[in-house]
Amino acid sequence: MTTPHHPRRIVIAGGGTAGWMTAAALARTLGPVAQVTLVESEQIGTVGVGESTIPPLVAYNRILGIAEADFMRATQATFKLGINFENWRVAGESYFHSFGGTGKDHWSAGFQHFWMNGLTRGHTVPYSEWPAVSRTCPKTA
Repeated sequence: MTTPHHPRRIVIAGGGTAGWMTAAALARTLGPVAQVTLVESEQIGTVGVGESTIPPLVAYNRILGIAEADFMRATQATFKLGINFENWRVAGESYFHSFGGTGKDHWSAGFQHFWMNGLTRGHTVPYSEWPAVSRTCPKTA
């Protein structure tokens, strides 16, 4: 005797960007295997910290079947090339984390290993200067 298959019930507690993105991804990828419900409160307002994305959003949109050009147009988005962390370790110091490639890897090791070795030999150019995208972004501080 077989029993009818009932979909799993998944409840996402909390809305906002994280809740809605999680619910959308689960509903899209699990399909009829799961029933996804999002519960949010009208009494909890928007935090309003601002939203930003990092490169994995491209894969997320692909999972949902959203074309990048359509997404960019609908959200009036711009391409983000990296993040500049100001006052990174100490006041006045900054670090630019590129979303592009950094330096040129070799079959024997990644670029960062050669850069670190260069530091021991007197090389002084900061790592953040090596990504090609670093030369296209305005510097601050």
